[in-house]
Amino acid sequence: MAQIEEIGFAQFWQRKAEVLSALEDYRRERNYIFSALLVTDNRAWGREARNRNFAAPLATRQATPYHWQMAPDSAGSAATQVRAGIVDVLILAPAPLGSEDRWQALTLRRAHGTRCTGAWEIVHGRIERGERPEAAALREVAEETGLAPERLYSITVNPFYLPHTDSVELAIVFAAVVAPGATPTLGGEHDAWEWLTPHAASARLAWPRERDALAQALSLLASGDAGPVEDVLRVR
Repeated sequence: MAQIEEIGFAQFWQRKAEVLSALEDYRRERNYIFSALLVTDNRAWGREARNRNFAAPLATRQATPYHWQMAPDSAGSAATQVRAGIVDVLILAPAPLGSEDRWQALTLRRAHGTRCTGAWEIVHGRIERGERPEAAALREVAEETGLAPERLYSITVNPFYLPHTDSVELAIVFAAVVAPGATPTLGGEHDAWEWLTPHAASARLAWPRERDALAQALSLLASGDAGPVEDVLRVR
């Protein structure tokens, strides 16, 4: 009897330790999630201003920069920021008559003396303060290619990490549709351009996230427009 009681007592303490350990794991995970979701807006904008902004009609809203920030670790290290401050723009044009594809994609080569010299990419740039993402997309297209899109679609959001700024950037991806045979006028960031089939463009683009974005855009615009979701995705 004494042996049975002794074994039961040991099991009780073992079980208690397991429960406490599980609770501690839950607490750590909960705190991590909460800290990751804390929004640390620039104080000059403030929560009240942001709420007023979202209450306004879409056409009258002002762009507001959103920064998420991880809580500092136990050693007090600087927090990693998450910022929605980048636009990526796929430029698409109807494929030539007789082509098996509906679209062709514009690819741009980075010029000498710029970051990632020689890499092929799509239009890419920062959202300026006070600028909405779709306005930034149109501006970057004009600056980097001189083209004027006939239509603009919201496609997806792609995150990537920048070690030198210790920040996670969220690239808001758009697809810009231009006229067939459009000829780009390059800015200083690129030294070559080429219209390619979707397959060739995907093989040439240096960044996997841009290849993924291209695949999503082609899927959404497979019929020539966004079909039943045109009213949601088309922003211009």
